Amino acid sequence: MKLSKLSAVAVAVAFVGSSVFGATAAHAADIADPQGILLDSKTATISATPGVLDLNNSAGWLVDGNLGGNSICNFDVTGADRVYQTLSLKILLAGHYTFRIVQTNPVFGGNYSASPIQDPFLALYQGFSTANLDSGLVGCNDDEYDSANPAWSNGDTFPTNGVSNTNDRWSHFEADLQPGDYTVVLTTWSPVTLADWAANAPQSADFEYWGPECGIEGGTCNSAASLANTGVDVSGIAL
Repeated sequence: MKLSKLSAVAVAVAFVGSSVFGATAAHAADIADPQGILLDSKTATISATPGVLDLNNSAGWLVDGNLGGNSICNFDVTGADRVYQTLSLKILLAGHYTFRIVQTNPVFGGNYSASPIQDPFLALYQGFSTANLDSGLVGCNDDEYDSANPAWSNGDTFPTNGVSNTNDRWSHFEADLQPGDYTVVLTTWSPVTLADWAANAPQSADFEYWGPECGIEGGTCNSAASLANTGVDVSGIAL
């Protein structure tokens, strides 16, 4: 669930204070790396003419605002329309994987409601269909503070890309995956109609895949490890 308006203001004030007057000790930490290794970094851009989701196609959302009935996958319930972008992902090795947003464009400036992408939503499907948004759902998250352990605070730094103007509304989730084809879906927590999106587009989010070495097609892969695990060197295959 989202913070109250009063709490949100307090968070924004705390962030501005740390940005202007120097980060406090609580906002100066490096954000811990997930389990495994950094397999790849990707950008998903929601263009001026994106796909459109109707959250009425999620039975979970209709009941409690949670995609697939998962409490860390909460959407705003004031409207069902969302714009979205997908990316394809091929998992090569069974294992534990982490997906996290590490930057947005426009960049976070201290106000998570300044533009739709400041409060993004990330989901992973095996068999993605806009007609049934609960079907094939593997993992999802709205806000990292509901799912990351330990959670990080605005102003902490991602060592992998140096970003310190972080936003705790960025998504983070983990999943145990089997080899196969998957779809990563980027959308927004708040409702956005196609007509309204034109004033904001394009907007994008950068995110990272973490997991076992050689775990995804086109990701970080040591040739020797690849041959030992799969008998095939996949390091040069594009995602």
